[in-house]
Amino acid sequence: MLKRRNILLSIMALLMAWVLLLSPGALFSLKPRLNVEGFKRVEPGMHLEEVERLMGSPPGEYGRYASTASTFMTAEGFYCPPGSNQFLEPPTGLRWTNDDHSFEFCFDEEGVLIAKHERASYGRSPAIFKRILAVLGLCDAFC
Repeated sequence: MLKRRNILLSIMALLMAWVLLLSPGALFSLKPRLNVEGFKRVEPGMHLEEVERLMGSPPGEYGRYASTASTFMTAEGFYCPPGSNQFLEPPTGLRWTNDDHSFEFCFDEEGVLIAKHERASYGRSPAIFKRILAVLGLCDAFC
């Protein structure tokens, strides 16, 4: 019985160390955030720098689960017009995402916005390891 208790205490100590060492970086990250409300103010004809300012950051992934996530999105048939490409490097096509939104922008060769689109349904959830921890009760559903 004592051996089992020591093993359990060791596991709890390791989990607490993990939380104390890794979580502060995730919780208090200096990483820029995506300004979801800025999408409404973005208009065709704006330059890339203006779009970045309104979106609050350069293009990229800004969610909690960006690197190790399960992602789903709707297939809506949005394509950039001729003269641009949707998901290539600047200045042609760019995407800003977080765990709940995907904003897609099409730019011409001069970096001027041609079209914008928000996915009707987009989401990312924690990787399978985090789901298992949640099922085991070792963290909440959003750890």
